[in-house]
Amino acid sequence: MKMRIKKLLTAVVVASTMLAANAETVKLIVPVAPGGLVDNLARLVAPELAKKLNTTVVVENKVGASGSIGTAFVADALANGQTLVIGNSGTINVYPLLNPSFNGYNSKSFVPVCLIGGGPLVLTASGEIPATNLKELLQYFKENPKAASWASPGVGTPPHLLGEQLKFQYGVDSMVHILYKGMAPAVSDVIGNRVSLMFDLYGPQMAGLISTGKLKPIFVTDSKPLGNISAAPDASFHVRGWQGLFVVAGTPEPVLTKLRSACESAVNEPVIKEQLVTQGTPPLNIKPGDAQTYIDVDTKRWTTIINRLDLKNK
Repeated sequence: MKMRIKKLLTAVVVASTMLAANAETVKLIVPVAPGGLVDNLARLVAPELAKKLNTTVVVENKVGASGSIGTAFVADALANGQTLVIGNSGTINVYPLLNPSFNGYNSKSFVPVCLIGGGPLVLTASGEIPATNLKELLQYFKENPKAASWASPGVGTPPHLLGEQLKFQYGVDSMVHILYKGMAPAVSDVIGNRVSLMFDLYGPQMAGLISTGKLKPIFVTDSKPLGNISAAPDASFHVRGWQGLFVVAGTPEPVLTKLRSACESAVNEPVIKEQLVTQGTPPLNIKPGDAQTYIDVDTKRWTTIINRLDLKNK
């Protein structure tokens, strides 16, 4: 009897694996608004991923609650590899840390398929603000405290936490966090000086806005300057953002292996690599099997900041 049950369970697992391997459609959930970097990366990778999997990959935006709505949707999906989410440290790991009462998912709810790319962020100010460096910016906020604000695409994302770090470290108590459903609307409001600042990955859009004077670069979150953009003031701002694809934990290993191989192959296609570099998120060259270790180290960094600044439930 036990042997028959064992065989039946084995057959179910094999059938599930075959179903996922031959799925007609794979959903790639984007938990933020269309038009921003995350959405662009998903739509860049999806066609190549579809080729590698020999199936259809449909990109679908499910926005709200700092990306947690779309991410929670994938956490509730069947563990068959047919529903993926594009995520980062904010949506996958940090949001649950900041909100202990949140029960939609936690850091153990997902496993990484592969990391797409990443890079340092740049703090930029509205072109209308009379400041070209950090010292001038802080002085401006001291004289105009009501003007101090920063935009982010979600609670727990690097742009949010870096703003909290800036506020804490330099005592800008009046600085207000303005939350958006993605970076696209955030950029629009910073350009229009409805919000003063934002941290975002450096790419062609930001470069163009800087060259036309609509944005002013303050510093890059790296130890070295980025072209004419100043290096970070100290190591507390040495941060690199990243984006990756994830599936729900419990996805069968053969399916996960197939997805990881397809994703790694897609990201390494020359045309994709070129576009990733152009968008400010060059490939991280981290093997899919090593992605979790990279993510764990990154999460520890943000956990330290969250605890030091006492940001839980704020």
